[in-house]
Amino acid sequence: MSSSEDEYEPEDARMFLIDSGTKTWKVGIAGDDCPTAVFSASLTPDSRHEDQDYLSPSFDVADLHYDPERVSLNHREKVLYEDDFRNLLLFTLGKLRGRVHRHVSSIHEATVVQTEPVATCGRIRRRILELMMEDVGVEGYHAVPTPILAVYSSGRGCALSFELGHSVAQTTIIYEGYMPDGGVMTTRLGGHDLTQCFMEEGLLNERYGVAEYIKRKILRFDGEGEDNQRTVDLPDGRSITLSPLSGQAYSTTCSNLLFDQVSATSSSRRTISDMIYHTVMQTNIHIRKDIFPNLVCSGGTTLHQGFPDKLTECLKPIISSKHPNIRYKVIAPPERLYSPFIGVSILASLSTFRGWDNSDPFIIKKAFYEEEGGERALNRKCTYYQFDEQFNKTVLDI
Repeated sequence: MSSSEDEYEPEDARMFLIDSGTKTWKVGIAGDDCPTAVFSASLTPDSRHEDQDYLSPSFDVADLHYDPERVSLNHREKVLYEDDFRNLLLFTLGKLRGRVHRHVSSIHEATVVQTEPVATCGRIRRRILELMMEDVGVEGYHAVPTPILAVYSSGRGCALSFELGHSVAQTTIIYEGYMPDGGVMTTRLGGHDLTQCFMEEGLLNERYGVAEYIKRKILRFDGEGEDNQRTVDLPDGRSITLSPLSGQAYSTTCSNLLFDQVSATSSSRRTISDMIYHTVMQTNIHIRKDIFPNLVCSGGTTLHQGFPDKLTECLKPIISSKHPNIRYKVIAPPERLYSPFIGVSILASLSTFRGWDNSDPFIIKKAFYEEEGGERALNRKCTYYQFDEQFNKTVLDI
């Protein structure tokens, strides 16, 4: 990551990046190889303490006004809390501008490139654009689906993106930088469900925020010294010692919830291995051979020790029994926790993205927004569904 303001090019310094996830926001400047700061997307006092380990020293979230009755806008939620989202957005952009104040005198000179989930409805996308342009007053805006960025950060153009984060598991087909119609499958399963399962089974007798912190530390254990006891240091100064047997219980529960058909959350849902297989099989037969060898994982829940090997093991009986000649491979980059952010950082740094002659082929500028309106601007500049006559796909207007 760029360590000082002088390392940024003026064009990069004006590109502010926001990876707005369900649980956390990852923010930075174009060209950064990891986020400047990662912090909780909740605006409640309890979450501020529970997510203390997320906070970057350069971002003092105590400066932000907290409303104990509401949470920030998240485009995976059904209800918009616009005042909270505006506060969080202004706080984030103000802090980023402080890192590049020599190049950007105010946030009105910045261009925001934001990630978004595939399932974001058009009404929420239009409202976020309206907040960016009219309330915050940024110079430009662009939104990119996270599956495309996760695949892009791995250096691939054709792949299946498997995202397993805080609350959602999603598989998405990416073909030459676009998402073919029908190549998306989503289920409500993620790190939140693991934490709840651990608490219900009595493995973690702590409040939710502390239980989630312990879960991450245990399941991401490096695997060395498994015969020894594990000690987890909590942000409040306490330490918890776990025996090897306890660690095995956590791993078994995690495996059962993610990979077994009968789980603690629902007995009717598909396993993640079934999701991956059926998503690929829903695409055109001509591109399946390009997708199976490129099953790209991203999201914090995929960081659990042994997750790629377990997923490969579960896919083997499904794929090999029906397609013995097909080669498949699970790709789990070590930086997959920040894959969407790395992808958007690379994208925002490209001169082809910004335009060789400042034509801004992908960026929604203020004048373009006022001329075309929010819906037309998003459809013309931020659409990643493409009609393809060869595969007889259907046009989707986002």
